[in-house]
Amino acid sequence: MPETIVSFGVPIDAAKRKEIAIEYWQHFLAWFNSAYPQMQRTRNITTFRSFLSAHNINFAHGEGKRYGLSTTPEKLGEYKDIMLTPEQIDRINKRLENEGDWLSWSFMNIDLHTGARAFAMASMSWDRIAMSPIFRVEQFEPKIKKGSWYLGSEGKWWVKYPTEECRAIVETAYDRLPKERKFLFFEDAKSDKANALQVAYFMRKMAVRLKKIFSELDISSWLNEKTRMYALGDGLYFTGHPLHLFRHTMAQYYLAATNWSLAYVASLGGWENTEVLNKCYGGIPEHIKAQIAKSVHVKFDKLDLCVAVAAEYTSLISRIR
Repeated sequence: MPETIVSFGVPIDAAKRKEIAIEYWQHFLAWFNSAYPQMQRTRNITTFRSFLSAHNINFAHGEGKRYGLSTTPEKLGEYKDIMLTPEQIDRINKRLENEGDWLSWSFMNIDLHTGARAFAMASMSWDRIAMSPIFRVEQFEPKIKKGSWYLGSEGKWWVKYPTEECRAIVETAYDRLPKERKFLFFEDAKSDKANALQVAYFMRKMAVRLKKIFSELDISSWLNEKTRMYALGDGLYFTGHPLHLFRHTMAQYYLAATNWSLAYVASLGGWENTEVLNKCYGGIPEHIKAQIAKSVHVKFDKLDLCVAVAAEYTSLISRIR
């Protein structure tokens, strides 16, 4: 038992025993993941937490993160490679355009540029979009509890400054979708409760519609074996979260387009920090790290930090523009 192993039979304080036992099993977990990289990390953590729990070493809610034994990021990280390919996006767009389904077309393409979660996308209103002098979109994220209220939910209004490509899509949506209504995708039901129901209905409608389209894609068109398995195989992810595919796709495309500017993409897509974006949606690939390493030259005894910071700021501004 852990308490016997770490104390060598000598009674010690229970809290200290827990700290030592967890450290002991963390070392073993690190070795196990290194020795058997093909095994799923999430399952390993769950197994070890169950083992510790069986010996009265338990975690309060959120405490596992402190010890590196939280399974939430690992679960999300399993899906970071999933995205639609350019060929798939083109095929879906042509289908939606030919069928005159501008509702689904607008939802998908705006989401590909803003990376919003399903509720934030489905509840968009025209009075929260500014076309000039600077193109700006405000989307409400109920997952981030920040004291703002919208349609009966607490959350945060996320102010985003999307690209000119997104502006063109919003202009097309304005031309194609019914005019003179507050919400982009449905009529104003005149109350927060009724509009919240409208949002829920529309999200379900989009999920059914797009899940069907995804399932009809040629299986060979998916990017890699992992993508095919999660998206089309056993329905491990997108059967329950088909709309979240656009958020994953946005992260990876925008990171590549901005030379992996995690801070900019996080601010645009609605991530409060870069940690989750990097770990669960699209971190810097190894081959890009290797390329950067070849082009970066650091001379500690000669580098002018003020000049370097100014150059980086100028580079960032030019990329955003």
